[in-house]
Amino acid sequence: MQSTNSSGASALAAWVSATPALPAAPTFLSGGISVNPGTGAAALTFGTQNGYAYRIVYNDDLLTNVWTAVTPPLPEGWTNGTGAAITLTDTNSVGVTQRFYRLEAR
Repeated sequence: MQSTNSSGASALAAWVSATPALPAAPTFLSGGISVNPGTGAAALTFGTQNGYAYRIVYNDDLLTNVWTAVTPPLPEGWTNGTGAAITLTDTNSVGVTQRFYRLEAR
């Protein structure tokens, strides 16, 4: 970054380097994955930090390496962190005998 004014580079200009802070590695909370026996939908609970977005993706066959976002909340599955725990429900898991989940943050 270089400071400038209407005349161009300032005499006091200096180059600086900044590295953005990364969110802490997201994890499911203890007991954070449950299945509703009545509907078969999986509920996934995880901790969040303000300023970061999170989503859960799933894969039914790890040999394919194709991950699909659990939606809602948005078409891409991203939801903003609040600093508290969030629970998302995978309503597409009904009737599925095996599913793998991954929690992502950005």
